[in-house]
Amino acid sequence: METISIDYTKLIKIILKKQINREVIMGNKKILETETSSVDISIVLGFIATKDLNTTEKKVSVLSQLGYNNQQMAIICGTSAGVIKSVKSLMKKKS
Repeated sequence: METISIDYTKLIKIILKKQINREVIMGNKKILETETSSVDISIVLGFIATKDLNTTEKKVSVLSQLGYNNQQMAIICGTSAGVIKSVKSLMKKKS
């Protein structure tokens, strides 16, 4: 049986809401604004769908069938959109 490692820290960072604090100067007062980004559930589902796959090519194949775009696949695979485009091109040449 093959052992598969999953980067849970990456998954947790995406699942947890990130809080961004910034100072805004309005007139003579400094105000601290807090902005919370929302969770993109489709990215989380993409992680779950590909958690048992160990190559980028297999992940791209599954994610393409599920309708993910290159940028979303890059986030899920932990790589760039350019790499995803190259993998798709290689897969197309093989078939």
